[in-house]
Amino acid sequence: MKKLLLLCGVMSAVCLTAQPTLTFPLTDELLSLTPTFNVSNGVPEGPAGANQFWDFSNLGVNQSITGGFDLPQNTPFAADYPEADIVGVIPDPAGTNYLYYDFTSDGVYTLGLEIQGSGSQPYSDSRQDLITPMSYLDTYTDMAVFTNNSGGFITEGESDFVAEVDAYGTIVTPGGTFNNVLRIHTVENTQTSLDFGIGEPFVTNSVIESFAWVVDGLPLPIFLTGTQSLEGVEVGNFSRFISDIPLSITNFNNLKGVSLYPVPAVDFITLDLGSNSTGQAVLRIYDVRGAMIKEYNQEVAKETRFDISDLPSGFFSINIQTEEGMATKHFTK
Repeated sequence: MKKLLLLCGVMSAVCLTAQPTLTFPLTDELLSLTPTFNVSNGVPEGPAGANQFWDFSNLGVNQSITGGFDLPQNTPFAADYPEADIVGVIPDPAGTNYLYYDFTSDGVYTLGLEIQGSGSQPYSDSRQDLITPMSYLDTYTDMAVFTNNSGGFITEGESDFVAEVDAYGTIVTPGGTFNNVLRIHTVENTQTSLDFGIGEPFVTNSVIESFAWVVDGLPLPIFLTGTQSLEGVEVGNFSRFISDIPLSITNFNNLKGVSLYPVPAVDFITLDLGSNSTGQAVLRIYDVRGAMIKEYNQEVAKETRFDISDLPSGFFSINIQTEEGMATKHFTK
């Protein structure tokens, strides 16, 4: 059951600044991704607001698991999830995890979780993870109903959450530097009932408060941190960041008609703004790992040449930001 409370609740003063609006398109490129999920201890989430910069580059890693995406028909539980568009596949010693996603015009939904050889958790009422489109200060809420079958025990549960997009900006993690990210602050309340077959069911109440940083092109947060409470007592904290994600899947572009030449480049590359306005611009060059290796902050004309003679050979991305918006282009040298 989906309840959209507020879309685009952005004050006029905020709307004057460049900010991302994410649509989370379903693309074939998702199928080629093999992200690594790195688990760490919880950390303070940092400030909310516009144009923020978060540096989590010093996070440690307690555990890493490499996953990927696949088409539903290639997975063992496809018949149980006929509405699924794509499946997140995460290997685990207890059994491979399959997360079934439904991409719709108003958001991305989780339909259920299957753990091969261990248990299942289908949602009779799917969980809306992301709204489409999503912008700064959007707020949404949802309720999900699920049944968990694990080890012969049946757990029934119901969760409801309120989410607010409370910030946007740039985030740095050990997995790379990501621009044009939105941060979602979520408080989720879950009640579960476990029936042992003897006496009354065992009922528990838990709360997870989390902060998730998201980018276009990926249905999973690139960084997540939060705390979990059980019956009003905090019982743990957590963080997780994704690495091995190419920049091409996480870039938001609203500046059209921008081009680079020559490609491949040698010592110089020229930025052509096309029909866009000239003026002050910030250009950042990233390597294939997502690390920023060069930055320019200067006036640009319709065509502006930049010296890249000190760059090594390889594949690079350029993020261009002007007063009119942003664009990301790629080149080789």
